[in-house]
Amino acid sequence: NQTASRDLSCVQGVSRKVSKVLGSMGRGEAGTLGNGSNVDVSICLSQVLIPNRITVLQITAGHYHTLALTMEGLFGWGCGAYGVLGTGDENEYTIPTRV
Repeated sequence: NQTASRDLSCVQGVSRKVSKVLGSMGRGEAGTLGNGSNVDVSICLSQVLIPNRITVLQITAGHYHTLALTMEGLFGWGCGAYGVLGTGDENEYTIPTRV
C-alpha cells in the first residue's frame, strides 16, 4: 500500500507538515523513521534528518522503508533488504541517504 502527496502526506507514520518540516512517528525498527535511531516514537512527531535546504516533493513508503523525491534527487531510509532503497546494498539507513 503505497501513497504519495505533494502538500500533506502521512505514509506509514511519515508526514510532511505544511511548515516544511518532515516528521515521522511509529515503529523505529530498521531506521524506518529517518531520525537517526531505531527507537519507536508514539507521542509526537520526530524530525526526519533530511539535509537542510532540501525540498521534499513526494514521499512513499513500504513496510520498513521510505523514499522521498526531492528537488535535489531521491533519498531513502529504513531497511534496505532486497535492494529496495536503491543504494546498491542491503544495509539499514537510519537517516535519509541519497540514492
